[in-house]
Parts: sequence; structure tokens; C-alpha cells
Amino acid sequence: MAASLWWPHAEHGFIASDAVDHMVISTEATVASMRSTHHEVDSADSSIADIDHSCIARFEQQAWFISAETRAPR
Repeated sequence: MAASLWWPHAEHGFIASDAVDHMVISTEATVASMRSTHHEVDSADSSIADIDHSCIARFEQQAWFISAETRAPR
């Protein structure tokens, strides 16, 4: 399974705001990978699927928190 997952790679010489964007993109890619296997996990063990769902929710929350570093009020 690990061989089929994809995460973006940072370019050399990025600046701080690029690093924040990269962290958000990487976290969102992790969530997408977790969501893509959630049905399979749920079929195998619903208790683990509940834990998986909790982890997905926390990663989504962290992506939102991290992205706040570069957001500006309207």
C-alpha cells in the first residue's frame, strides 16, 4: 500500500509561506490517501475504521490550523 501513496515534494530554496503551503498540501494528501482506504478498513474491522475516521478528522483540522498561518482577513 505504501508504494501506491503519493506525497508532494518541496523544492529547494522555498520560503516560509511556501513551507506552510507545502505542509497543508502534504497533510491534505495524507487525508486523501487515508480516505481512499477507509472503506477497505471498515470492511475488515469497524473498530479500527472508527479510529481511522478520528485520525482523518484530526488531520483535516490540523491542515486548517496550519493554513491559517498564511490567511489574511478580508
